[in-house]
Amino acid sequence: MQAVQETRSTEVAASRPSLWLVITLTVVYFAGLAYYAGIRPLAGDEGFYVSASRLVWEGKAPYRDFVYHQGPLLPYIYGWIWALYPQSIVAMRMLSVALGTIAVGMWGVCLVWLKKIPGKIAIATFLVVLLNPYWISYHTTVKTPAIGNLLASAAMIFLYAGLRTGGSAW
Repeated sequence: MQAVQETRSTEVAASRPSLWLVITLTVVYFAGLAYYAGIRPLAGDEGFYVSASRLVWEGKAPYRDFVYHQGPLLPYIYGWIWALYPQSIVAMRMLSVALGTIAVGMWGVCLVWLKKIPGKIAIATFLVVLLNPYWISYHTTVKTPAIGNLLASAAMIFLYAGLRTGGSAW
């Protein structure tokens, strides 16, 4: 029992520098995305999602009151940003930046705390996630991938944790 506790405390102590590196890189990622979200040109269909968010905030419902070709979650999430900062696409992009940063941070923490992956490989894998050009592009626009990446990442991480610990109900 004592040997197991010593091994766990050694593993936690060994992962602390990696965890601080992940936190630092995640903060830098947030700053970089926030800057890029402010200067990047308008994406082709980004205005459609902004309009849908505005309409939802005004009390209209997707599919019933206006045409909307995707699931209704995005306009309801981004709608409150429209209420706080009307006509500010940058403010709405900042929500995408925040959601994307949370997803990236979750991957970093998960990879560092996995005991089956050596620290250097975990950090290298985290850098691949961090520097993925599609994530950088989509986490700076008012579109569905920022929300989708966060929810899919959370689902995969929690599923892995549940299956690994045997704590899942299924």
